[in-house]
Amino acid sequence: MLSVSKLSAGYGKKAVLTDIDILAMQPGTITAFLGQNGAGKSTLLRSLAGLHRASGTLSFSGEDISHHSPAQRARAITYMPQSLPQRVALTVLEATIGALRASSRDPDAVKRSLAVLERLGIEKLAMAQLDSLSGGQRQLASLAQALVRKPRVLLLDEPTSALDVAHQIRVMRTIREITEEQQIIAIAVLHDLGLACRWCDRLVMLAGGRVVSDGEPQVALTPSVLNQVYGVTGRIERCSRGRIQVLIDEVA
Repeated sequence: MLSVSKLSAGYGKKAVLTDIDILAMQPGTITAFLGQNGAGKSTLLRSLAGLHRASGTLSFSGEDISHHSPAQRARAITYMPQSLPQRVALTVLEATIGALRASSRDPDAVKRSLAVLERLGIEKLAMAQLDSLSGGQRQLASLAQALVRKPRVLLLDEPTSALDVAHQIRVMRTIREITEEQQIIAIAVLHDLGLACRWCDRLVMLAGGRVVSDGEPQVALTPSVLNQVYGVTGRIERCSRGRIQVLIDEVA
């Protein structure tokens, strides 16, 4: 399990996150961090990865890992950034193999890497240079590098932001399947409320650097929370298939 207690972080004298408490996130589940731009979602994710200095306590499997270095945390936690670095002279397959070998000496690294690319539907890009890819393709290549490592905790910063609708669904379905199969604790920063409600077990709603609401989608997302987090008036309804739909009426 992964839990957060009294986590605070900022940039210089500017506070971004204040006293964040998130109760145990369980293996085999996906938690979404949601909120407006500037709410602190990406800062929170980077703080969990040890890539941003923060105070407070981060507990993983009963151990306080708050003072572990990013390298120590990387043994269990894999972080996928919003975008890959520019000007990387590697193919998609080489980058995926490299990500795997950074954490494992798997003799079947090539086979395992190709299997991940195939599962994401990008096996045809295996020999393509990273620098030649579109934004969406680079995002999928980055996800492959994260998944191939079989992390215990997977941190995804906007994994669908550059993808078309079909690829968004394919990616979220794949994350859902792998999270359950490998009993991963997955956490994703998302902007699409519909995707979050459909594929995530839990929503953590952030506003002004604080947690406003936390729980299963049908509990965490209410008209009052929409107003507080996004400054809009809206409704939460069910479609004919029973899925949660968020209908925005107007800016409050």
